[in-house]
Amino acid sequence: MDTAADGHELEVDVRTRGPVSTSRRDAAVEKLRAACSASPRPVIHAALDLAIETKPALERPAMAKASVDVSGRVIRAHVADADLETAVGLMCDRIRRNLRRLADRRETAERRSGKAAHREWRRTDLPPGRPEVTTVSVEDRELVRHKSYSIQRITPEEAASEMEMLDYDFHLFTDAGSGSDCVIARRADGELELVSGDHNLSKRTADEPLELPIRLAPTMSQSEALATLDASAVSFVSFVDPADERMRLAYRRYDGHYGLVAPTDT
Repeated sequence: MDTAADGHELEVDVRTRGPVSTSRRDAAVEKLRAACSASPRPVIHAALDLAIETKPALERPAMAKASVDVSGRVIRAHVADADLETAVGLMCDRIRRNLRRLADRRETAERRSGKAAHREWRRTDLPPGRPEVTTVSVEDRELVRHKSYSIQRITPEEAASEMEMLDYDFHLFTDAGSGSDCVIARRADGELELVSGDHNLSKRTADEPLELPIRLAPTMSQSEALATLDASAVSFVSFVDPADERMRLAYRRYDGHYGLVAPTDT
């Protein structure tokens, strides 16, 4: 099927950084178009970022990142590898995998009749190689991205699906069963866990049992959360802000600086 929404060839906006040749750029675009050809719904738009870092110390200097708008549903993939062709291939594999998940959603929902009878979602595929975090001295690190939005009231399974589709390792949401702010996160072994500031999260009222390990989020200020990132090798810190008792998520960006995700419906 033709994946462009208007029946024409899929438009792909491309940005490059470093010594990315025109031929490699064009080949990556065609591979992304091919990956999108199995989309269950029309692809409205796609964006592709290609980069080759020239820093000699990097083991995976080539980066490929794609964002695909499937009739309003955004799917992303972000991969780094030793060479650009491999990075593009892994990225396209991940786009295909998430397009298959998107196609399977309705069938799965109908089979389960609204209840999660299977628990395989509690373990996810470990994503392919992530870009290496740029080394920035502690005194030079800045909060360069602060994302505030009305977080969704969904189930942990739906949050896990959202995390996979956006190619994240963590996702902030409101648990539909308890109404508590939570973060679902992928551990190093591929298993999922919930992080929450609610001591009574196990007393959910949803029909589906939680059946996930729960870790309690500490109460701390934003500055304390960033200091925790500086003092450890973790990629993110979930915490409850004492000012409004809502959860936030501070994370380490690939450029070495900080990002913050916070709810707005306070």
